[in-house]
Amino acid sequence: MNIINLKIRPLSIFFLFSISFVNAAPAPPLQPETGPGGKDYRYDKVVSSFYVPENNYNYQFWIFEPAIENKDTLPVIVFIHGWSAISPSPYIDFINHIVKRGNIVIFPGYQENVFTPSQFFTGNLIISMNYALEELNNGDHQIPDYDKFAITGHSMGGVLSANLANRCAENNFPEPKAIICQEPGDGNNNVLDKDLSGIPSTALLLCIVGEEDEVVGSIDADSIYNEVEQIPLKNRDFVVLRSDRYGEPDLVANHSAPTGSSLDAMDFYCFWKLVDALTDAAFYNKNREYALGNTEKQRFMGLWSDGTPVKELYIRPEDDTAYIRNVPVLKNYISKIYFCKEDLTINEKLPISKVELFNNTGQQISNTNYSIIFSHSRTIIKINRLSKGVYFLFIDSCSKKTLLKIIKVE
Repeated sequence: MNIINLKIRPLSIFFLFSISFVNAAPAPPLQPETGPGGKDYRYDKVVSSFYVPENNYNYQFWIFEPAIENKDTLPVIVFIHGWSAISPSPYIDFINHIVKRGNIVIFPGYQENVFTPSQFFTGNLIISMNYALEELNNGDHQIPDYDKFAITGHSMGGVLSANLANRCAENNFPEPKAIICQEPGDGNNNVLDKDLSGIPSTALLLCIVGEEDEVVGSIDADSIYNEVEQIPLKNRDFVVLRSDRYGEPDLVANHSAPTGSSLDAMDFYCFWKLVDALTDAAFYNKNREYALGNTEKQRFMGLWSDGTPVKELYIRPEDDTAYIRNVPVLKNYISKIYFCKEDLTINEKLPISKVELFNNTGQQISNTNYSIIFSHSRTIIKINRLSKGVYFLFIDSCSKKTLLKIIKVE
């Protein structure tokens, strides 16, 4: 056996550790101490109760509230889960955050399992909400303040958030003061109400989509945002969460971003911050600058550990309506969002048979204003002649049809 004596001088150890420290990738921002999305909580603990009315799991619901002996009068926020995420587990950190800030959370159901037909989702949700409000009113819980009532949800729950807000008046539910649709999408199951005129014109609204959400894209978020014309533009925003791979771990704006798989800046500075701020604005007339208006505070996503800003939220300008309803073909395909300044590079070679480019009003763009270049493993779309704005690129290839939303920035 050969034994090797390895002697490392203290200076060498210091040098090795120095190299390791220098090469360490920047870490993402932590939860802020104060403000929307922050950890300055009013309550320390949360208690939950689970109910199955009529022994029918389509109508199941949870109530989350602060664990305190004395009763307080608190706002009520409805949190609607995504398709098949029937348990609150994927959202539990988010829910606890909302409750500890001083709210009651209703987590209603709408499906017993993955086999529940989608045409029953909205009806089941209404029944679940009826039972939940009845339970909340029986005196065994914190006192609900229905003048401060808001609705939020993720994925299918984002679509159902719009439907519930649309149907509150006809079901004698409290009037929603704030609505936050997080990456809404119904998977082309036609769950979204066709007419959203029942949503109060006085409500505040946010539609949030992920730049890399390849599950639902932004089609339903566009539809919700565009259909609620009764809400003034100053009281609604369309928000795009962007990915940032500057440090480690990556911050990826995909469909699971609002879930608690790993808490990061996507939670603290986007979903948590925006829900906190929009409900604060609606309930208490404060923190509006964190939720609406394309402000620096709204867009801010924190700093990497070396001081570099995380990519800001993109807020669609008020004069950009992006009416995809004017382009019927676009409604049938999931939209992936790309940001670019001049050329858009897609890291795959697309076998294209037909390409059509539309602007935000549905007008088709002449192919003299853009071009497509194919390389070994990439497709490059040159749009340097186009002005800043939102465009929709429809690609019909041999194997699939694809819709890309291109946001050209300065």
